[in-house]
This record gives sequence, C-alpha cells and structure tokens, in this order.
Amino acid sequence: MPRHMIYGSPMLRLGPHRWRDPGLAVVVLALAFGCLLEIVRVALVIPIKVPLDYNEGWNAYHAAVAMAGRGLYPSGDALFFNNYPPLSFYVVGAAGAITGDDIVAGRILSLASFAALALGICAAVRMMGASRLEGAFAALVFLAMVRLFSPYVGMDDPQLLGQAIGMLGFLLLLREAPTDGSVACAALCFCIALFIKQNLVAQPVSLLCWLALYDRRRAVCFGGFCVVLALAMLGVSMLAFGPDFVIQLFAPRGYSTAAALHSLAGWSADRFILLGCALAAVVRFGDERCIQLCALYAGVALALGTFFAGGDGTDRNVFFDADIALAMTIGVALRRIGAIAARRASMLRATMACGCLCYFAAAMLVVTRGDWLAASYWHPALDEETTDAVREIAFLRSADGPAFCTSLALCYWAGKAPQVDVVNLDQHIAIHPENGRALLRLVTARYFGVMQLQSLGPLWNLPQLTSVIERAYRVDHISRYGIFLVPQ
Repeated sequence: MPRHMIYGSPMLRLGPHRWRDPGLAVVVLALAFGCLLEIVRVALVIPIKVPLDYNEGWNAYHAAVAMAGRGLYPSGDALFFNNYPPLSFYVVGAAGAITGDDIVAGRILSLASFAALALGICAAVRMMGASRLEGAFAALVFLAMVRLFSPYVGMDDPQLLGQAIGMLGFLLLLREAPTDGSVACAALCFCIALFIKQNLVAQPVSLLCWLALYDRRRAVCFGGFCVVLALAMLGVSMLAFGPDFVIQLFAPRGYSTAAALHSLAGWSADRFILLGCALAAVVRFGDERCIQLCALYAGVALALGTFFAGGDGTDRNVFFDADIALAMTIGVALRRIGAIAARRASMLRATMACGCLCYFAAAMLVVTRGDWLAASYWHPALDEETTDAVREIAFLRSADGPAFCTSLALCYWAGKAPQVDVVNLDQHIAIHPENGRALLRLVTARYFGVMQLQSLGPLWNLPQLTSVIERAYRVDHISRYGIFLVPQ
C-alpha cells in the first residue's frame, strides 16, 4: 500500500492552500493574541520565588541530588521518596547550573516544552494534509485548552518536557516514507519520554496499533525497537541506582475507580464544546484515515488517562495526550471540511472556529474570575504573595537545624536539605506504617528546628501527628503559607 494512503489521502491533499477563509484567519489571530498574553504572563512569573505547586520543590530537590551525585532513589525507610524516572532531574539540574536555581530552570524548560509541543501539533496536522492556518488553529486550541485548565505550564514539572520529546517521535513516524533509522529514532524518543515521566505511553501504543493495521512490517520494527531500547535503559538505570530504583518507581499506591471516573468527568466537562466538535468530525469523516488515526490516539489516551487518574496523588496532566489528540482531530477536521463545496465549507469552518473561540473566551472569564483585568495579574512581582514568600524564606533560612516543609519550594529556596516528602509519605504510611512511626519519633525528639504546615494535621494516614506536634512545638506565626512552628 502506498505510504500516502496510510497517513494521508488524496482527498486531504488538495494542493496549495489559499487564504480564502477570512473567518478562520480572524479566529486564529484572536486565539494567538490571547495565548500570547498568557504566555507572557507565565514568563513574568518564572523568576519569582513563589511556590506554584508542591511538585516544584520536590523536583528541584531531586535535580539538586542528581547533580550532586548522591542517591537519587533512597531506601524504603527514608522519609523522602522518588517515584519518577531519572532523566528529567539531570536535564533540569544541568539547566539549573546555568540559572542558579533549579525551580527557575524547570519553569523555563516547562514553558519552552509547551511551545515546542504546540509547534509539533501544528507540524503533525500539516503532515496529515492541513494548511498552515489549520495547523496553527490546532496548535492554538491546545495552547488555550491546557493553559486554561492546567497549572502545569511554566511549572517545574517534567510532564510537558516528556510530552514534547514524545511528539518528536510521533512526527518521525508520520513522515511519508520513514526509514528503519527514523523508526528507531522515533522509538528512542518515546523511550526517553518514558524515562522522563512514566505515564507517557499513549503515543507509542496508539501508533503501534495504527501500524499494525496498515504497515505490519514497520509495526514489528517499531515495537521491537521500543522493547529493546526500554529494556536497555531500564538495565542501565538499575546498574546506576540499584534495586531501590525499581522499588521506588513501582511502589504501590492507593487506587480509586471512583476518583478515576470523577477525574474523567471533570476533564470532559471542561472541554465539552471541543469534544463535541471532535466527535462530530469522527462521525462525519470516519472513513478518512487521518481522522481515524486521531480518533485512535484520543481513545487510547482517554483510556490510559482514566486508568492513571485513579492512583493517589495523580493530577489531570495524565490527560495531556488526550488534549493533544483532541486538538489534532479538530485541526484535521477543518481541512476535511474544506474538501466539500466551498461556500458550505466556509460556513462550517467558520462556525467551528468561532464556536471554539467563544468557548475559550467564556472559559477564561470563569477560570480567572475576571482577574486578568487586574494589574496584579500582569505584574505578579507586585503581589503581596511575593513579599510574604520572601519573608517566610528568610525566616526558614534563619532557623537552626533541619526544616519540615509542606511547601517544599520554600525550604528549597531557604537552602534547607530535603527531610520529609509529605505527599508520598502519606501514601506510604497506609502500606508501611513504620514510616509514620519514624516521623513521630523525630517530631517527639524536636529534631526539626522549624516546621511549616498548611494546617495542624498534614497527614491523613497519621492522625496522631497533630497531638505530637502540639506537645513538642509552639506556633511562631501564621501567614498565607500556613502555620510556622518552632520547638517549645
């Protein structure tokens, strides 16, 4: 079967695209303006020492450990855990050596990966027959969707970095005539992405299924390369980090089917207009193989994302692959609409594009509650939050001895060594109660020179911790960053 019949079709390859659709062009420009403003705002936040998420301090600590050559995967009796693959910590640590701050480095890489991922979506849609304008629309749909409904853009977390590298592998397999070398490179990209974040499996799984349907020789080649490279990287990691690598990476955690379904329902509710457009495209143009590829990718991504969402401590970033597939489906659908009668096509394309634009405008009002009109929204350095963070960092730095922080970024900026990973510890205590008893002994002995808690009861699976803290520590002060305690 000719290669273009697998990934494209004569119906989509309509020759040079003319800018004959001013409605779509206006929508693209409006979306581009809105996304640019948000990206500028994210960029303004990057150097500011305000914790955006628990993950920021956690990732920064592990990046520092990786660059120092210390044990990246501690033993099971430790109170600080690492259930992520190792590659992102070395990438962020190397960038942090340049910026002088691993959190800032991680934020820069996150924003750069976000932009690269959008460019990859545009390129993928164009490789499936769309024009530059349609590819740009698909990329902007992704940018607006993720930025509105997720805090991960510009946050020190490896998810977007891994997604961007995986997208490169996706593009390598979309080429008209990929060689065995490019198939191997694609497999390498997916394995690298997997060793950045272990939930990045939707793209290789969906592509393997697609190749199995239409190009079985390359499916076998691609699957073989993925298995060999993944096993080789796993072996190298086990040699480098020892058995604790596997123990930490695959540590059991609580699981809730109800939480998984609730997360899927929330994700779907946030994107109901986009899902409707994509579903209409699949129903109307289901015989088009590009639409079929996007639909397969979306189905695999939703199934895997829902499965991952049931694990304790997971967030909706597990649905980023579904966001990518959704944006690609809409972009390819616009091009497929262009194959029908010109007047009717223009009306349908404009309706879909304007509907998406109105949806994003309304969503922005709801999500930001109109805060984007305030000066502080665009000049976050002027926020009281920043001033309070600087004061609390100085307080933590001045305290003698180790520090216990539920906001790890504050302790990281204060120059305190990592002590307790409260999120993962809470999950471990349910399975290994001895970890909780070890923490209670440290608190009773007043081991920590200062404690920063969101509230007096940070661990659900260790309810007695609150009374132990109250006996051994007193409240020094309370701020927007929680309760700060010192030994009695």
